[in-house]
Amino acid sequence: MKKSSFLASAAGLAGISFSLDTPLSVFYKNIHRPIEITARDPNGGGQMQDEKRVRILMAKFGEGYEKSVVKLALAFRESGFEIIYTETQTPEAIVTSAIQEDVDHIGITTLPGANIDDIRKVMELLEKADARDIGVTAGGFLSYEDIPRLKEVGIVQFFPTGTTIQELIEWARTNIKQTH
Repeated sequence: MKKSSFLASAAGLAGISFSLDTPLSVFYKNIHRPIEITARDPNGGGQMQDEKRVRILMAKFGEGYEKSVVKLALAFRESGFEIIYTETQTPEAIVTSAIQEDVDHIGITTLPGANIDDIRKVMELLEKADARDIGVTAGGFLSYEDIPRLKEVGIVQFFPTGTTIQELIEWARTNIKQTH
Protein backbone atom coordinates (compact mmCIF):
# COMPACT_ATOMS: atom_id res chain seq x y z
CA MET A 1 0.00 0.00 0.00
CA LYS A 2 1.40 3.40 -0.90
CA LYS A 3 1.82 5.98 1.82
CA SER A 4 -1.18 8.22 2.16
CA SER A 5 -1.14 11.51 3.90
CA PHE A 6 -4.06 13.51 5.10
CA LEU A 7 -4.90 16.69 6.92
CA ALA A 8 -6.29 16.52 10.40
CA SER A 9 -8.43 19.43 11.43
CA ALA A 10 -8.73 19.60 15.17
CA ALA A 11 -7.58 21.97 17.87
CA GLY A 12 -3.81 22.06 17.73
CA LEU A 13 -3.63 19.86 14.61
CA ALA A 14 -4.94 22.12 11.82
CA GLY A 15 -2.78 22.18 8.72
CA ILE A 16 -0.33 19.51 9.90
CA SER A 17 0.35 16.70 7.46
CA PHE A 18 0.51 13.13 8.75
CA SER A 19 1.46 9.82 7.17
CA LEU A 20 0.49 6.28 8.05
CA ASP A 21 3.84 6.05 9.88
CA THR A 22 2.80 8.76 12.33
CA PRO A 23 2.43 7.34 15.87
CA LEU A 24 -1.20 6.91 16.86
CA SER A 25 -0.57 8.95 20.01
CA VAL A 26 -0.47 12.06 17.77
CA PHE A 27 -4.05 11.41 16.65
CA TYR A 28 -5.31 10.80 20.16
CA LYS A 29 -3.57 13.78 21.74
CA ASN A 30 -6.89 15.63 21.79
CA ILE A 31 -8.90 12.52 22.48
CA HIS A 32 -12.27 14.21 22.95
CA ARG A 33 -12.08 16.33 19.81
CA PRO A 34 -13.03 14.81 16.46
CA ILE A 35 -10.43 14.64 13.71
CA GLU A 36 -11.75 15.64 10.31
CA ILE A 37 -10.35 13.66 7.41
CA THR A 38 -11.24 15.50 4.22
CA ALA A 39 -11.40 13.98 0.76
CA ARG A 40 -8.55 14.94 -1.53
CA ASP A 41 -8.45 15.25 -5.28
CA PRO A 42 -7.20 11.89 -6.63
CA ASN A 43 -5.18 13.83 -9.25
CA GLY A 44 -3.10 15.46 -6.53
CA GLY A 45 -4.76 18.85 -6.67
CA GLY A 46 -5.42 19.24 -2.95
CA GLN A 47 -8.78 19.25 -1.23
CA MET A 48 -11.82 18.73 -3.42
CA GLN A 49 -13.91 21.90 -3.29
CA ASP A 50 -16.27 21.57 -6.26
CA GLU A 51 -18.91 19.29 -4.80
CA LYS A 52 -20.27 18.60 -1.38
CA ARG A 53 -19.34 15.15 -0.15
CA VAL A 54 -21.24 12.82 2.12
CA ARG A 55 -20.07 13.40 5.71
CA ILE A 56 -19.66 10.35 7.94
CA LEU A 57 -18.82 10.34 11.63
CA MET A 58 -16.82 7.22 12.51
CA ALA A 59 -16.89 6.17 16.13
CA LYS A 60 -16.26 3.02 18.10
CA PHE A 61 -17.51 1.16 21.12
CA GLY A 62 -15.14 -1.26 22.83
CA GLU A 63 -11.38 -1.47 23.15
CA GLY A 64 -8.43 -1.95 20.82
CA TYR A 65 -7.94 -2.00 17.04
CA GLU A 66 -7.18 1.73 16.74
CA LYS A 67 -4.99 1.19 13.65
CA SER A 68 -7.82 -0.68 11.90
CA VAL A 69 -10.31 2.12 12.57
CA VAL A 70 -7.86 4.74 11.25
CA LYS A 71 -7.20 2.54 8.18
CA LEU A 72 -10.96 2.35 7.58
CA ALA A 73 -11.29 6.14 7.89
CA LEU A 74 -8.44 6.67 5.41
CA ALA A 75 -9.94 4.24 2.89
CA PHE A 76 -13.28 6.07 3.02
CA ARG A 77 -11.53 9.43 2.68
CA GLU A 78 -9.61 8.20 -0.36
CA SER A 79 -12.92 7.04 -1.85
CA GLY A 80 -14.34 10.57 -1.74
CA PHE A 81 -16.19 10.66 1.59
CA GLU A 82 -15.62 13.32 4.19
CA ILE A 83 -14.80 11.53 7.43
CA ILE A 84 -14.92 12.82 10.98
CA TYR A 85 -13.31 10.30 13.33
CA THR A 86 -13.82 10.52 17.05
CA GLU A 87 -12.17 8.42 19.72
CA THR A 88 -15.01 9.34 22.07
CA GLN A 89 -16.92 6.27 23.21
CA THR A 90 -20.05 7.58 24.91
CA PRO A 91 -23.39 7.69 23.11
CA GLU A 92 -23.94 11.30 24.25
CA ALA A 93 -20.61 12.49 22.85
CA ILE A 94 -21.09 10.62 19.56
CA VAL A 95 -24.53 12.14 18.97
CA THR A 96 -23.34 15.60 20.02
CA SER A 97 -20.40 15.36 17.59
CA ALA A 98 -22.65 14.12 14.79
CA ILE A 99 -25.03 17.05 15.21
CA GLN A 100 -22.27 19.65 15.61
CA GLU A 101 -20.41 18.31 12.57
CA ASP A 102 -23.65 18.19 10.51
CA VAL A 103 -22.97 14.63 9.34
CA ASP A 104 -25.13 12.57 7.03
CA HIS A 105 -24.31 9.25 8.67
CA ILE A 106 -22.72 7.62 11.73
CA GLY A 107 -20.66 4.45 11.35
CA ILE A 108 -19.97 2.66 14.62
CA THR A 109 -17.27 0.03 14.90
CA THR A 110 -18.10 -2.51 17.59
CA LEU A 111 -14.98 -3.91 19.21
CA PRO A 112 -14.50 -6.37 22.07
CA GLY A 113 -16.38 -4.99 25.07
CA ALA A 114 -18.99 -3.18 22.96
CA ASN A 115 -22.46 -3.10 24.47
CA ILE A 116 -25.65 -3.15 22.40
CA ASP A 117 -27.24 -0.80 24.94
CA ASP A 118 -24.78 1.93 23.89
CA ILE A 119 -26.00 1.63 20.30
CA ARG A 120 -29.60 1.71 21.48
CA LYS A 121 -28.78 4.90 23.43
CA VAL A 122 -27.29 6.52 20.28
CA MET A 123 -30.56 5.86 18.46
CA GLU A 124 -32.65 7.23 21.35
CA LEU A 125 -30.51 10.39 21.54
CA LEU A 126 -30.82 10.97 17.79
CA GLU A 127 -34.60 10.65 18.12
CA LYS A 128 -34.67 13.03 21.08
CA ALA A 129 -32.56 15.56 19.16
CA ASP A 130 -34.90 15.28 16.14
CA ALA A 131 -31.93 14.05 14.10
CA ARG A 132 -33.34 10.77 12.78
CA ASP A 133 -32.28 11.82 9.27
CA ILE A 134 -28.75 10.78 10.32
CA GLY A 135 -28.46 7.11 9.40
CA VAL A 136 -26.49 4.72 11.62
CA THR A 137 -24.63 1.56 10.70
CA ALA A 138 -22.50 -0.67 12.89
CA GLY A 139 -20.07 -3.44 12.30
CA GLY A 140 -17.47 -5.63 13.90
CA PHE A 141 -17.55 -7.80 16.98
CA LEU A 142 -21.06 -8.49 18.22
CA SER A 143 -22.90 -11.71 18.87
CA TYR A 144 -25.17 -12.89 16.05
CA GLU A 145 -28.21 -12.96 18.36
CA ASP A 146 -27.79 -9.19 18.90
CA ILE A 147 -28.04 -8.33 15.19
CA PRO A 148 -31.86 -8.58 14.95
CA ARG A 149 -32.07 -6.40 18.10
CA LEU A 150 -29.98 -3.75 16.32
CA LYS A 151 -32.44 -3.66 13.43
CA GLU A 152 -35.29 -3.22 15.94
CA VAL A 153 -33.68 -0.09 17.39
CA GLY A 154 -33.19 1.43 13.93
CA ILE A 155 -29.67 0.55 12.79
CA VAL A 156 -29.69 0.67 8.98
CA GLN A 157 -27.21 -2.16 8.51
CA PHE A 158 -24.84 -4.32 10.57
CA PHE A 159 -21.60 -5.57 9.00
CA PRO A 160 -20.15 -8.66 10.73
CA THR A 161 -16.45 -9.28 11.27
CA GLY A 162 -14.87 -10.24 7.96
CA THR A 163 -16.69 -7.65 5.85
CA THR A 164 -14.05 -6.09 3.57
CA ILE A 165 -13.34 -2.37 3.42
CA GLN A 166 -14.28 -2.41 -0.28
CA GLU A 167 -17.67 -3.97 0.57
CA LEU A 168 -18.25 -1.22 3.14
CA ILE A 169 -17.34 1.53 0.67
CA GLU A 170 -19.58 0.08 -2.04
CA TRP A 171 -22.48 -0.18 0.42
CA ALA A 172 -21.89 3.43 1.51
CA ARG A 173 -21.81 4.71 -2.08
CA THR A 174 -25.11 3.00 -2.80
CA ASN A 175 -26.97 3.68 0.45
CA ILE A 176 -25.70 6.82 2.19
CA LYS A 177 -27.15 10.03 0.83
CA GLN A 178 -26.55 13.63 1.82
CA THR A 179 -29.11 14.79 4.32
CA HIS A 180 -27.87 18.32 4.96
